[in-house]
Amino acid sequence: MKKLILLIALLVSSFTQAQFRPEQLKSLTQAQANSFANDVATNAKTQWEFVQAKESLNGDYYIVSYSSGEKTFKIVFNVFYEGQNKALEIVGTKTYRFYEVWGSYLDLFPTWKKVFRPDAELEKTVDDFNSQELINRPAKINFKLKGSDDEWHITNWS
Repeated sequence: MKKLILLIALLVSSFTQAQFRPEQLKSLTQAQANSFANDVATNAKTQWEFVQAKESLNGDYYIVSYSSGEKTFKIVFNVFYEGQNKALEIVGTKTYRFYEVWGSYLDLFPTWKKVFRPDAELEKTVDDFNSQELINRPAKINFKLKGSDDEWHITNWS
């Protein structure tokens, strides 16, 4: 009976876990931004431990930081107020847009494949520029996986 309850709980949790799509990364709540950052860190080859999540001093960026001892891993979001109109004194809703993450190729590729390019292949994508971009002009989506050696980044150019 306990095994059945555990199995049901695991199935339910797997269905409720967020599966992000590129178009969603343009407009997130803080909770969604944290969830996406956690997904990126969890999918990485390196075992990252959460350190902190905070806004930059001027409030333009929200940075979620992880550490593996000697290395750090940061997922950066732009912060803006959707619907804001200063002339009409409309504050708007605080919104987060995925901006960038830096790391090793093997740390970033699982997220690239899961979220951006499900057709990407680990070895081919290293050298294939077409596999390193996701561009959808009608949807105004432009994400790139770029880098060399041990410095890679996924950047939102949308």
